[in-house]
Amino acid sequence: MGASFSIRSSSKLESISPHRGLFAETPLKLLETRRLGVAAVVNSSVADVCKFLWLAVGHARNLVEWFSGHSLRGRSLARFVARHRSLPSHARLRKMRFSSWLDAVRSGRKFGRSVRTRATRLSRAADVRIAETLETRVVPTVTVSPVGGPGAIDLFIASDSGDAITVRTDPTDSTLVQVLANGIPVVSAPTVLAADVTHLDVQGGDGNNVIDLTGVSATEFSNLMGVTINGGDGNDLITGSDDFDDLITGGNGNDTVSGGGGADSVSGNDGNDSILGGEGDDSLGSTSASTREDGNDTLDGGNGNDTLGAGSGTDSVIGGTGDDSLFGGSGNDRLLGNDGNDTMTGESGNDSMSGSTGDDSMLGGDGNDTLDGEDGLDTLNGQAGNDSLIGGNDTDSLIGDSGNDTLTGDSGNDTLNGGLGNDSLSGVDGDDSLFGGNDLDTLNGGIGNDSLSGDAGNDSLTDSSGNDTLNGGADNDILTTAGSPTVGGTGEDDILLGGAGNDSMTGGGGNDSLDGGFGNDTVSGGDSNDTVLGDGGNDSLNGGAGVDSLNGGAGNDTINSGTGDDVLTWVAANGSDTFQNGGGFDAVNVVGSAAPDTYTVAKASSVMKITNGGQSLTLDRTITGVTIDGGAGNDTINITTLSGVSPMLLLVNGGDDNDKINANGVSLGSVLLRASGGLGDDTITGSSNNDYLDGGDGDDRITANGGNDSLIGGDGEDSLYAGAGNDFVNAGDGDDTITGEAGNDILNGSGGNDSVDAGDGNDTALGGTGDDTLAGGTGVDVVRGELGLDSISGGNGNDLLEGSDGDDIVRGDGGNDLIRGGDGNDSLDGGVGNDTLVAGDGDDTAVGGDGDDGINGGDGDDSLNGMNGNDTIIGDDGNDTILGGAGNDTCLGGEGDDLVVGQGNPDTLQGGGDSGDVLVYDDLSEVDEAFVLSSDILARLEAT
Repeated sequence: MGASFSIRSSSKLESISPHRGLFAETPLKLLETRRLGVAAVVNSSVADVCKFLWLAVGHARNLVEWFSGHSLRGRSLARFVARHRSLPSHARLRKMRFSSWLDAVRSGRKFGRSVRTRATRLSRAADVRIAETLETRVVPTVTVSPVGGPGAIDLFIASDSGDAITVRTDPTDSTLVQVLANGIPVVSAPTVLAADVTHLDVQGGDGNNVIDLTGVSATEFSNLMGVTINGGDGNDLITGSDDFDDLITGGNGNDTVSGGGGADSVSGNDGNDSILGGEGDDSLGSTSASTREDGNDTLDGGNGNDTLGAGSGTDSVIGGTGDDSLFGGSGNDRLLGNDGNDTMTGESGNDSMSGSTGDDSMLGGDGNDTLDGEDGLDTLNGQAGNDSLIGGNDTDSLIGDSGNDTLTGDSGNDTLNGGLGNDSLSGVDGDDSLFGGNDLDTLNGGIGNDSLSGDAGNDSLTDSSGNDTLNGGADNDILTTAGSPTVGGTGEDDILLGGAGNDSMTGGGGNDSLDGGFGNDTVSGGDSNDTVLGDGGNDSLNGGAGVDSLNGGAGNDTINSGTGDDVLTWVAANGSDTFQNGGGFDAVNVVGSAAPDTYTVAKASSVMKITNGGQSLTLDRTITGVTIDGGAGNDTINITTLSGVSPMLLLVNGGDDNDKINANGVSLGSVLLRASGGLGDDTITGSSNNDYLDGGDGDDRITANGGNDSLIGGDGEDSLYAGAGNDFVNAGDGDDTITGEAGNDILNGSGGNDSVDAGDGNDTALGGTGDDTLAGGTGVDVVRGELGLDSISGGNGNDLLEGSDGDDIVRGDGGNDLIRGGDGNDSLDGGVGNDTLVAGDGDDTAVGGDGDDGINGGDGDDSLNGMNGNDTIIGDDGNDTILGGAGNDTCLGGEGDDLVVGQGNPDTLQGGGDSGDVLVYDDLSEVDEAFVLSSDILARLEAT
C-alpha cells in the first residue's frame, strides 16, 4: 500500500498516515479555513512538507533548504519558487495534477496571512477562494519476501493508482534490480540482486497503468521461475518479459498487453483489450464459458503454438505462426489461423474463420458462421446455424452439420457433406465428393470428375463439367448434367443416380449412365450413347440422341428410345411396359427370371405384345428387333400368328434348363424367327416362315415345319427334323439324328456318329467326323460320309455318294449313281441303274449291280464285280480280282497281277502291263487279238 496525501475541503483536521514501507513518518495534518476556503499545512515538520511537495511535483531533491518548524507566513509561493529555481516549471507541475497551485504560480499569486494563527493560505486581490482539492497520489510499494532460504526471494511490486512501473536491472550495476515509478527510480526500494529473484509479481492497481518488464532478462534474472502481472482496473499498457513464461491479467478496462517471449498466459478481463502473445506457446483469453471475459477484444498469438480464447464480445482472434488453438467465445468473432496447422472453434455467435496456410480444423459452433480453409488440407464443420464453408486450395473436408449451409470446395479434391438442413454444395475445381444429407439440398459438382449424392430430401444435383456420378438418394430429386459436347468428340461421361422419390434427370452431353431409382421418375439420356434405368416406380424414359440402352425396371414404364439405334430391356417380373421408337433401328431385350417363365408372343392390333403372367410388354410398330431370354428355369415361349406386325427380327433364347419354344408352324408374317434353346434338353418348333433354330447344348429336338429353315443341333445327341422347305441342318457334336423330309436340304451330321436321312428332294448329306449312317432318300442327292467308318445309301435318284476316308459302305440303290469310295477299304454297291463306282485307294470291294456300270478299283488289291449289265471294269493298280458278271463286259486289270474273269458272253478282257495277270474266258475264241499272252499263261489255259 503506498503513502497517500490529499488536500480536501473540510471543516476539521484530517490525518492521513502513510503505510509502512516507502514513508514511515509523522502524519500530515491538513486544515482548511472555512471563511477563505484556503487549504493550509499546519504542524508539519520540514521533512513532512518536503515529502508532500515531492509527491506533488515529482522532484523532492530541490526542497532540502526547507527548515524544520518554519512556516510560509508572509511569503509568496512565487518568491519561494524564485528562491528555489531548481523546482520544476509550472508545465511540469500541471502534469503532476496540482492544477490549483499551478494557476497560482503562473498568475503570480502570493501567499497571504490567514486570520488564523500559523495558517498559510493562497490569496489574491479579491478575497475569493483559489485553492482546490488535490487528487490522491500513490507511490508504488516494493515488498520483498524470502522464499526457501537465503538467495531466493519473491519480489512484489504494487501500486494503488495508475502508474508507469518498469522493472529492470540497474543501468549502473546490472546485477541489481531497479524499479521505476513514472520513470523515476524508487529510491526507498530495497537492494535486491536480480539473480536472487525467484518470482516477480507486479500489481498495477486502479487507473491507467503502464507496466514494462522487457528489461527482465534470463541473463540477469537467472533463477526467476515465474512472472505475474495484474494491471488492475483501468486502461493498462502491459509488456511482459521476453525470456520468461508470464502470467498476465489486464484487469477491467481497455488494456493493451504484449506477452513478449516465453509461454505466456494472458487474460484481459473485462474491457476492449488488445493482447499479443509474442514468441512462445501462449495462452490468451479464456477457453471456458464460466470465465469468459466481456469486451471486444483482439487476441494475437504471434509465433508459437498458442491457445486463444475470445470472450463474450465481438473479438478478433489471430493465431499467428505455429499450430494454434483458437476459441471464439459467445460473440460474433473473427478467427484467423495464419501459418501452421490450426484448430478453431467458434462456439456461439456468428463467427468468421480463416485458416490461411496449413492443415486447419474448424468448428463453427452455434450461430451463422463463415469458415474459409484457404491453403492446406483443411477440415471444416459448420455445426449449428446457417453456415458458409469454403475449402480453399488442396484437398479439404467440409461438413455443414445442422442448418441451411453453403459449402464450396474450391480447388482440390474435396469432400462436402451438407448434413441436416437445406444446403447448397459446390465442388468447384477438382474431383469432389458431395453428400447433401437430409432435407432439400442443391449440389453442383463443378469442374472435375465429381461424385454427387443427394441423400434424403428433394434435391437438385447438377454436373457442370467432368465425368461425374450423381445419386439423388431418397425423395424427389432433379439430376442434371450440363456438360456439352466438345468439338470433334463427345462431352463428359456422367453417372446420375436418382434414388428414392420422383426424380427428374437429364444426361446432357457425353456417354451418361442414369438411374432413376425408386419413385415415378422422368429420365432423359440427352446426347451421345447413354445407359438409362428407371428402376422402381412408373417411369418415363427417353434415350435422346445416340445409341442408348434403356431399362424401365420395376413398375409400369413408358420408354421412348429417342433418335439413334437403341436397345430397350424389359424384365418380365418388373411390370408392364410400353416401348416406343423415336427413330432409328431399335432392339428390345426381354429378360426372364430364374423361375420357370411362360411367355406368349402375339399380335395386339398391329403391334407385337409379349406377356408373362400378368405382366406385358407392348411394342411400337417401328421396333426392329426383339430378343427374349428365358434365363434359368424350364421356360416355355409360345409364338402365335404375327401376320400384320411390322417387319422385325424375333430372337428367342430359352436360357438354362429344359426349354420349349413353340411356333407350331404358324405364320409370322414379316417377322423373322431366330430361336436358340441354350443349355438343357430343349424342344423347338419352328413356324411356317424361314426360321433359324438352334438347340444349343443338351439333347435337343428341333422341328422346322414349313419354310427354308436353318437347324443347328449344337452339343448333345440331337434330333433334327428339317420339314418342308429347303433346309440347312448342322447337327453339331454328338450322336445326332437328322431327318430332311421334303425340300432340297443340306444336312451335316458334323461331329459324332450320326444318322442322316435326307428324305425327299435333292439333298446334300454330310456325315462329318464319326461313323455315320447316311441315306439320300428320293431325289438327286449328294451324300458324303467324310471322316469315319460310314454307311451310305443313295436311295432313289441319280446320286453322288462319297465314302471319303475310312472303311465305308456305300450303296447306290436306285438311279444312275456316282459312287466314290475314297480312302480306306470300302464296300461299294451301285444297286439298280447305270452306276459309276470309283473305289479309290485301299483294298476295296465294288459291285456294279443292275445296269451298265463303270467300275474303277483304284489303288489297292480290289475285288470288282460288274454283276448284271454291260459293265466296264478297270482294276487299276494292285492285284485285283475282276468279275465281269452277266452281260457283255469290258474288263481291264491294270497294273499288278490281276485275275480277270469274263463270265458273260462275249466279254472283252485285258490283263494290263504285268505278266502275272490271269484272264478267264468261257471260250478261247473270245480272246482279244490284241492280247499278247505269255507261254506260261497259254500253257495254263491249255491245261484247263
